Amino acid sequence: MSLLGVKKALLTTRLRYIQQTSDTLPAMTSATAPSGHEATGFGGTAYFSAEAWRVFDKRDTGSADFSLQNPNTGGVQRKTPSPIRVWRFGIRNRGSPNNQALKAFALYGSNDGSNYTLLLSVTGQVSWGDYEERYFDIPKSRRAAFLYHKLEITENNGSAATSFNELYLLQEVRR
Repeated sequence: MSLLGVKKALLTTRLRYIQQTSDTLPAMTSATAPSGHEATGFGGTAYFSAEAWRVFDKRDTGSADFSLQNPNTGGVQRKTPSPIRVWRFGIRNRGSPNNQALKAFALYGSNDGSNYTLLLSVTGQVSWGDYEERYFDIPKSRRAAFLYHKLEITENNGSAATSFNELYLLQEVRR
């Protein structure tokens, strides 16, 4: 192999990523814990003690961990201590009523909390089952490392309220 070939092989090897198959971020225990992590909600009014950080707590509470009403659009955001590269995200529906499940939403990334890049827009998510999990792959061309990841909900399945249990962020890490 020529010297140029060796350099190309090394470069290719250095740019490979391992796609994690589960959310390896630490579970959140409050809006600012663990240290360096922050969760916020935006949009409608949260109700039933459904705070934004609860969608990152990795616990099954049996009810909605995040709920919005008046209006039923808005979302959640998580800041991590250092940028992470998300290749897939998952949403876990709450138990009934399933008309509160997310129908249209988008995931964004940012490094300053003000300027966001669209990672993936999703529409037409109907017929959710109780506690069903659905996963969505971000196109390779849009994967980059960000400090902030924001899920913006634009439509639910027909209720005056929108709610869900968990948001999973699956990372790609350099090998």
